[in-house]
Amino acid sequence: MDAVPELYMDDTMGVTPELYMDDMAEFDYYMETGSMDSIPMGDIDGAAMAMGAGIFVVWFIFMFALMALMIASLWKIFTKAGEDGWKAIIPIYNTIVLLGIAGKPWWWLLLMFIPFVNIVVAIMMWLALFKSFGKPWWWILFFLVPVVNIIIVPVLAFGSAEYIGPDGQKKDDGNTPPQTPHQPEETIQAENQNPIV
Repeated sequence: MDAVPELYMDDTMGVTPELYMDDMAEFDYYMETGSMDSIPMGDIDGAAMAMGAGIFVVWFIFMFALMALMIASLWKIFTKAGEDGWKAIIPIYNTIVLLGIAGKPWWWLLLMFIPFVNIVVAIMMWLALFKSFGKPWWWILFFLVPVVNIIIVPVLAFGSAEYIGPDGQKKDDGNTPPQTPHQPEETIQAENQNPIV
């Protein structure tokens, strides 16, 4: 008989050397065959299994609802910016459209595949997006806080924010005449009196 560890020799544990040897024989069988199908489930209580299944179902419902909220929020952000809402449900393409709304080049998407750089690029993109809807720069602080970042996107989408233009610049609707910089009247008179020949 092999040496039995002291843990199994302790009378307060209620484990005898015979039980230890039985456990070791079962363990050896599982290790040799690689089969875990016949592991006795007598130690696992049915209530614990039900509780685990319930937690999984609740988590699944929560994640599905969160995903639906984010899709609806992106859809609304796209429509506010004059884009088709269906573009929000196409992976990768929705990021390209979001970059366009924020006034950033499409190739920033490639930067999002580089570790650590993607964090900086995402922050800059969302900052530009917030500016595109007339929100102040400090809104990015809300976006960086866990749980609050789940709320800030729907607030932007379903709130009163209106799309100003890429990166907060006024969008040109084609009806506004180009503005010339204002020159003081003295400068205009001086140019008319002293023409350069």
